[in-house]
Amino acid sequence: FPYYRGVDLINAKYRDREKNFRMEAGAERVLYGLNDIDPKRVVIVEGEVDKLSVEVAGIASCVSVPDGAPAINAKNYDSKFTFLEADAELIEQVQEWIIAVDNDPPGTRLEQELVRRFGVGKCKRVVWPDGCKDANEVLTQHGADILRRCLDDAEEFPIKGVVYVNQ
Repeated sequence: FPYYRGVDLINAKYRDREKNFRMEAGAERVLYGLNDIDPKRVVIVEGEVDKLSVEVAGIASCVSVPDGAPAINAKNYDSKFTFLEADAELIEQVQEWIIAVDNDPPGTRLEQELVRRFGVGKCKRVVWPDGCKDANEVLTQHGADILRRCLDDAEEFPIKGVVYVNQ
C-alpha cells in the first residue's frame, strides 16, 4: 500500500497472507489516501482494505489511519496520533468527517479520539449491519450498494447541552 503526499511516496505498507503488516522503517506516518481528500466530506476508516472497499462503493474521499486502532491499553495513547499533525492544515479544512471505523473496543476508542480531535460538530458515525465490523465486511457480505447506504446514512453525534425535539 503506497502512502503518497502529492507525487511524493512518503511510506509503504506491506501485508502477507497471514495479515501480518509492516511499514518502511523510519518513514513518516501519514493518512493513507491523503491525495483523495475532498474537504467537503471525508470518510475515515481503520485500514487500507476498508479504504479500498469504500472506493468500490463509489466514494473516493476516504482515508485510513496508518496503523489501525491503537490497543485500548496502549501506553502513550495520544502519541499514536502524530500522523494527524503533519497534514494538520489539510485536515482542518475538512467540513464533515464520516467516522467509519471497526465495530470493536479499539475501534470505539479510536472513534472517540477522532471525534475529540476533529470536533463533534464536524463528525458523523457509521453504524454497520449486524454481523459486520467494518467496511470490507459490509462490502463482501452485502455489496457496494449497502456499504454506500451505511456511509450516506451516517448519524450525527449527540452534542452535550443540545436538546433535540422530534415531531
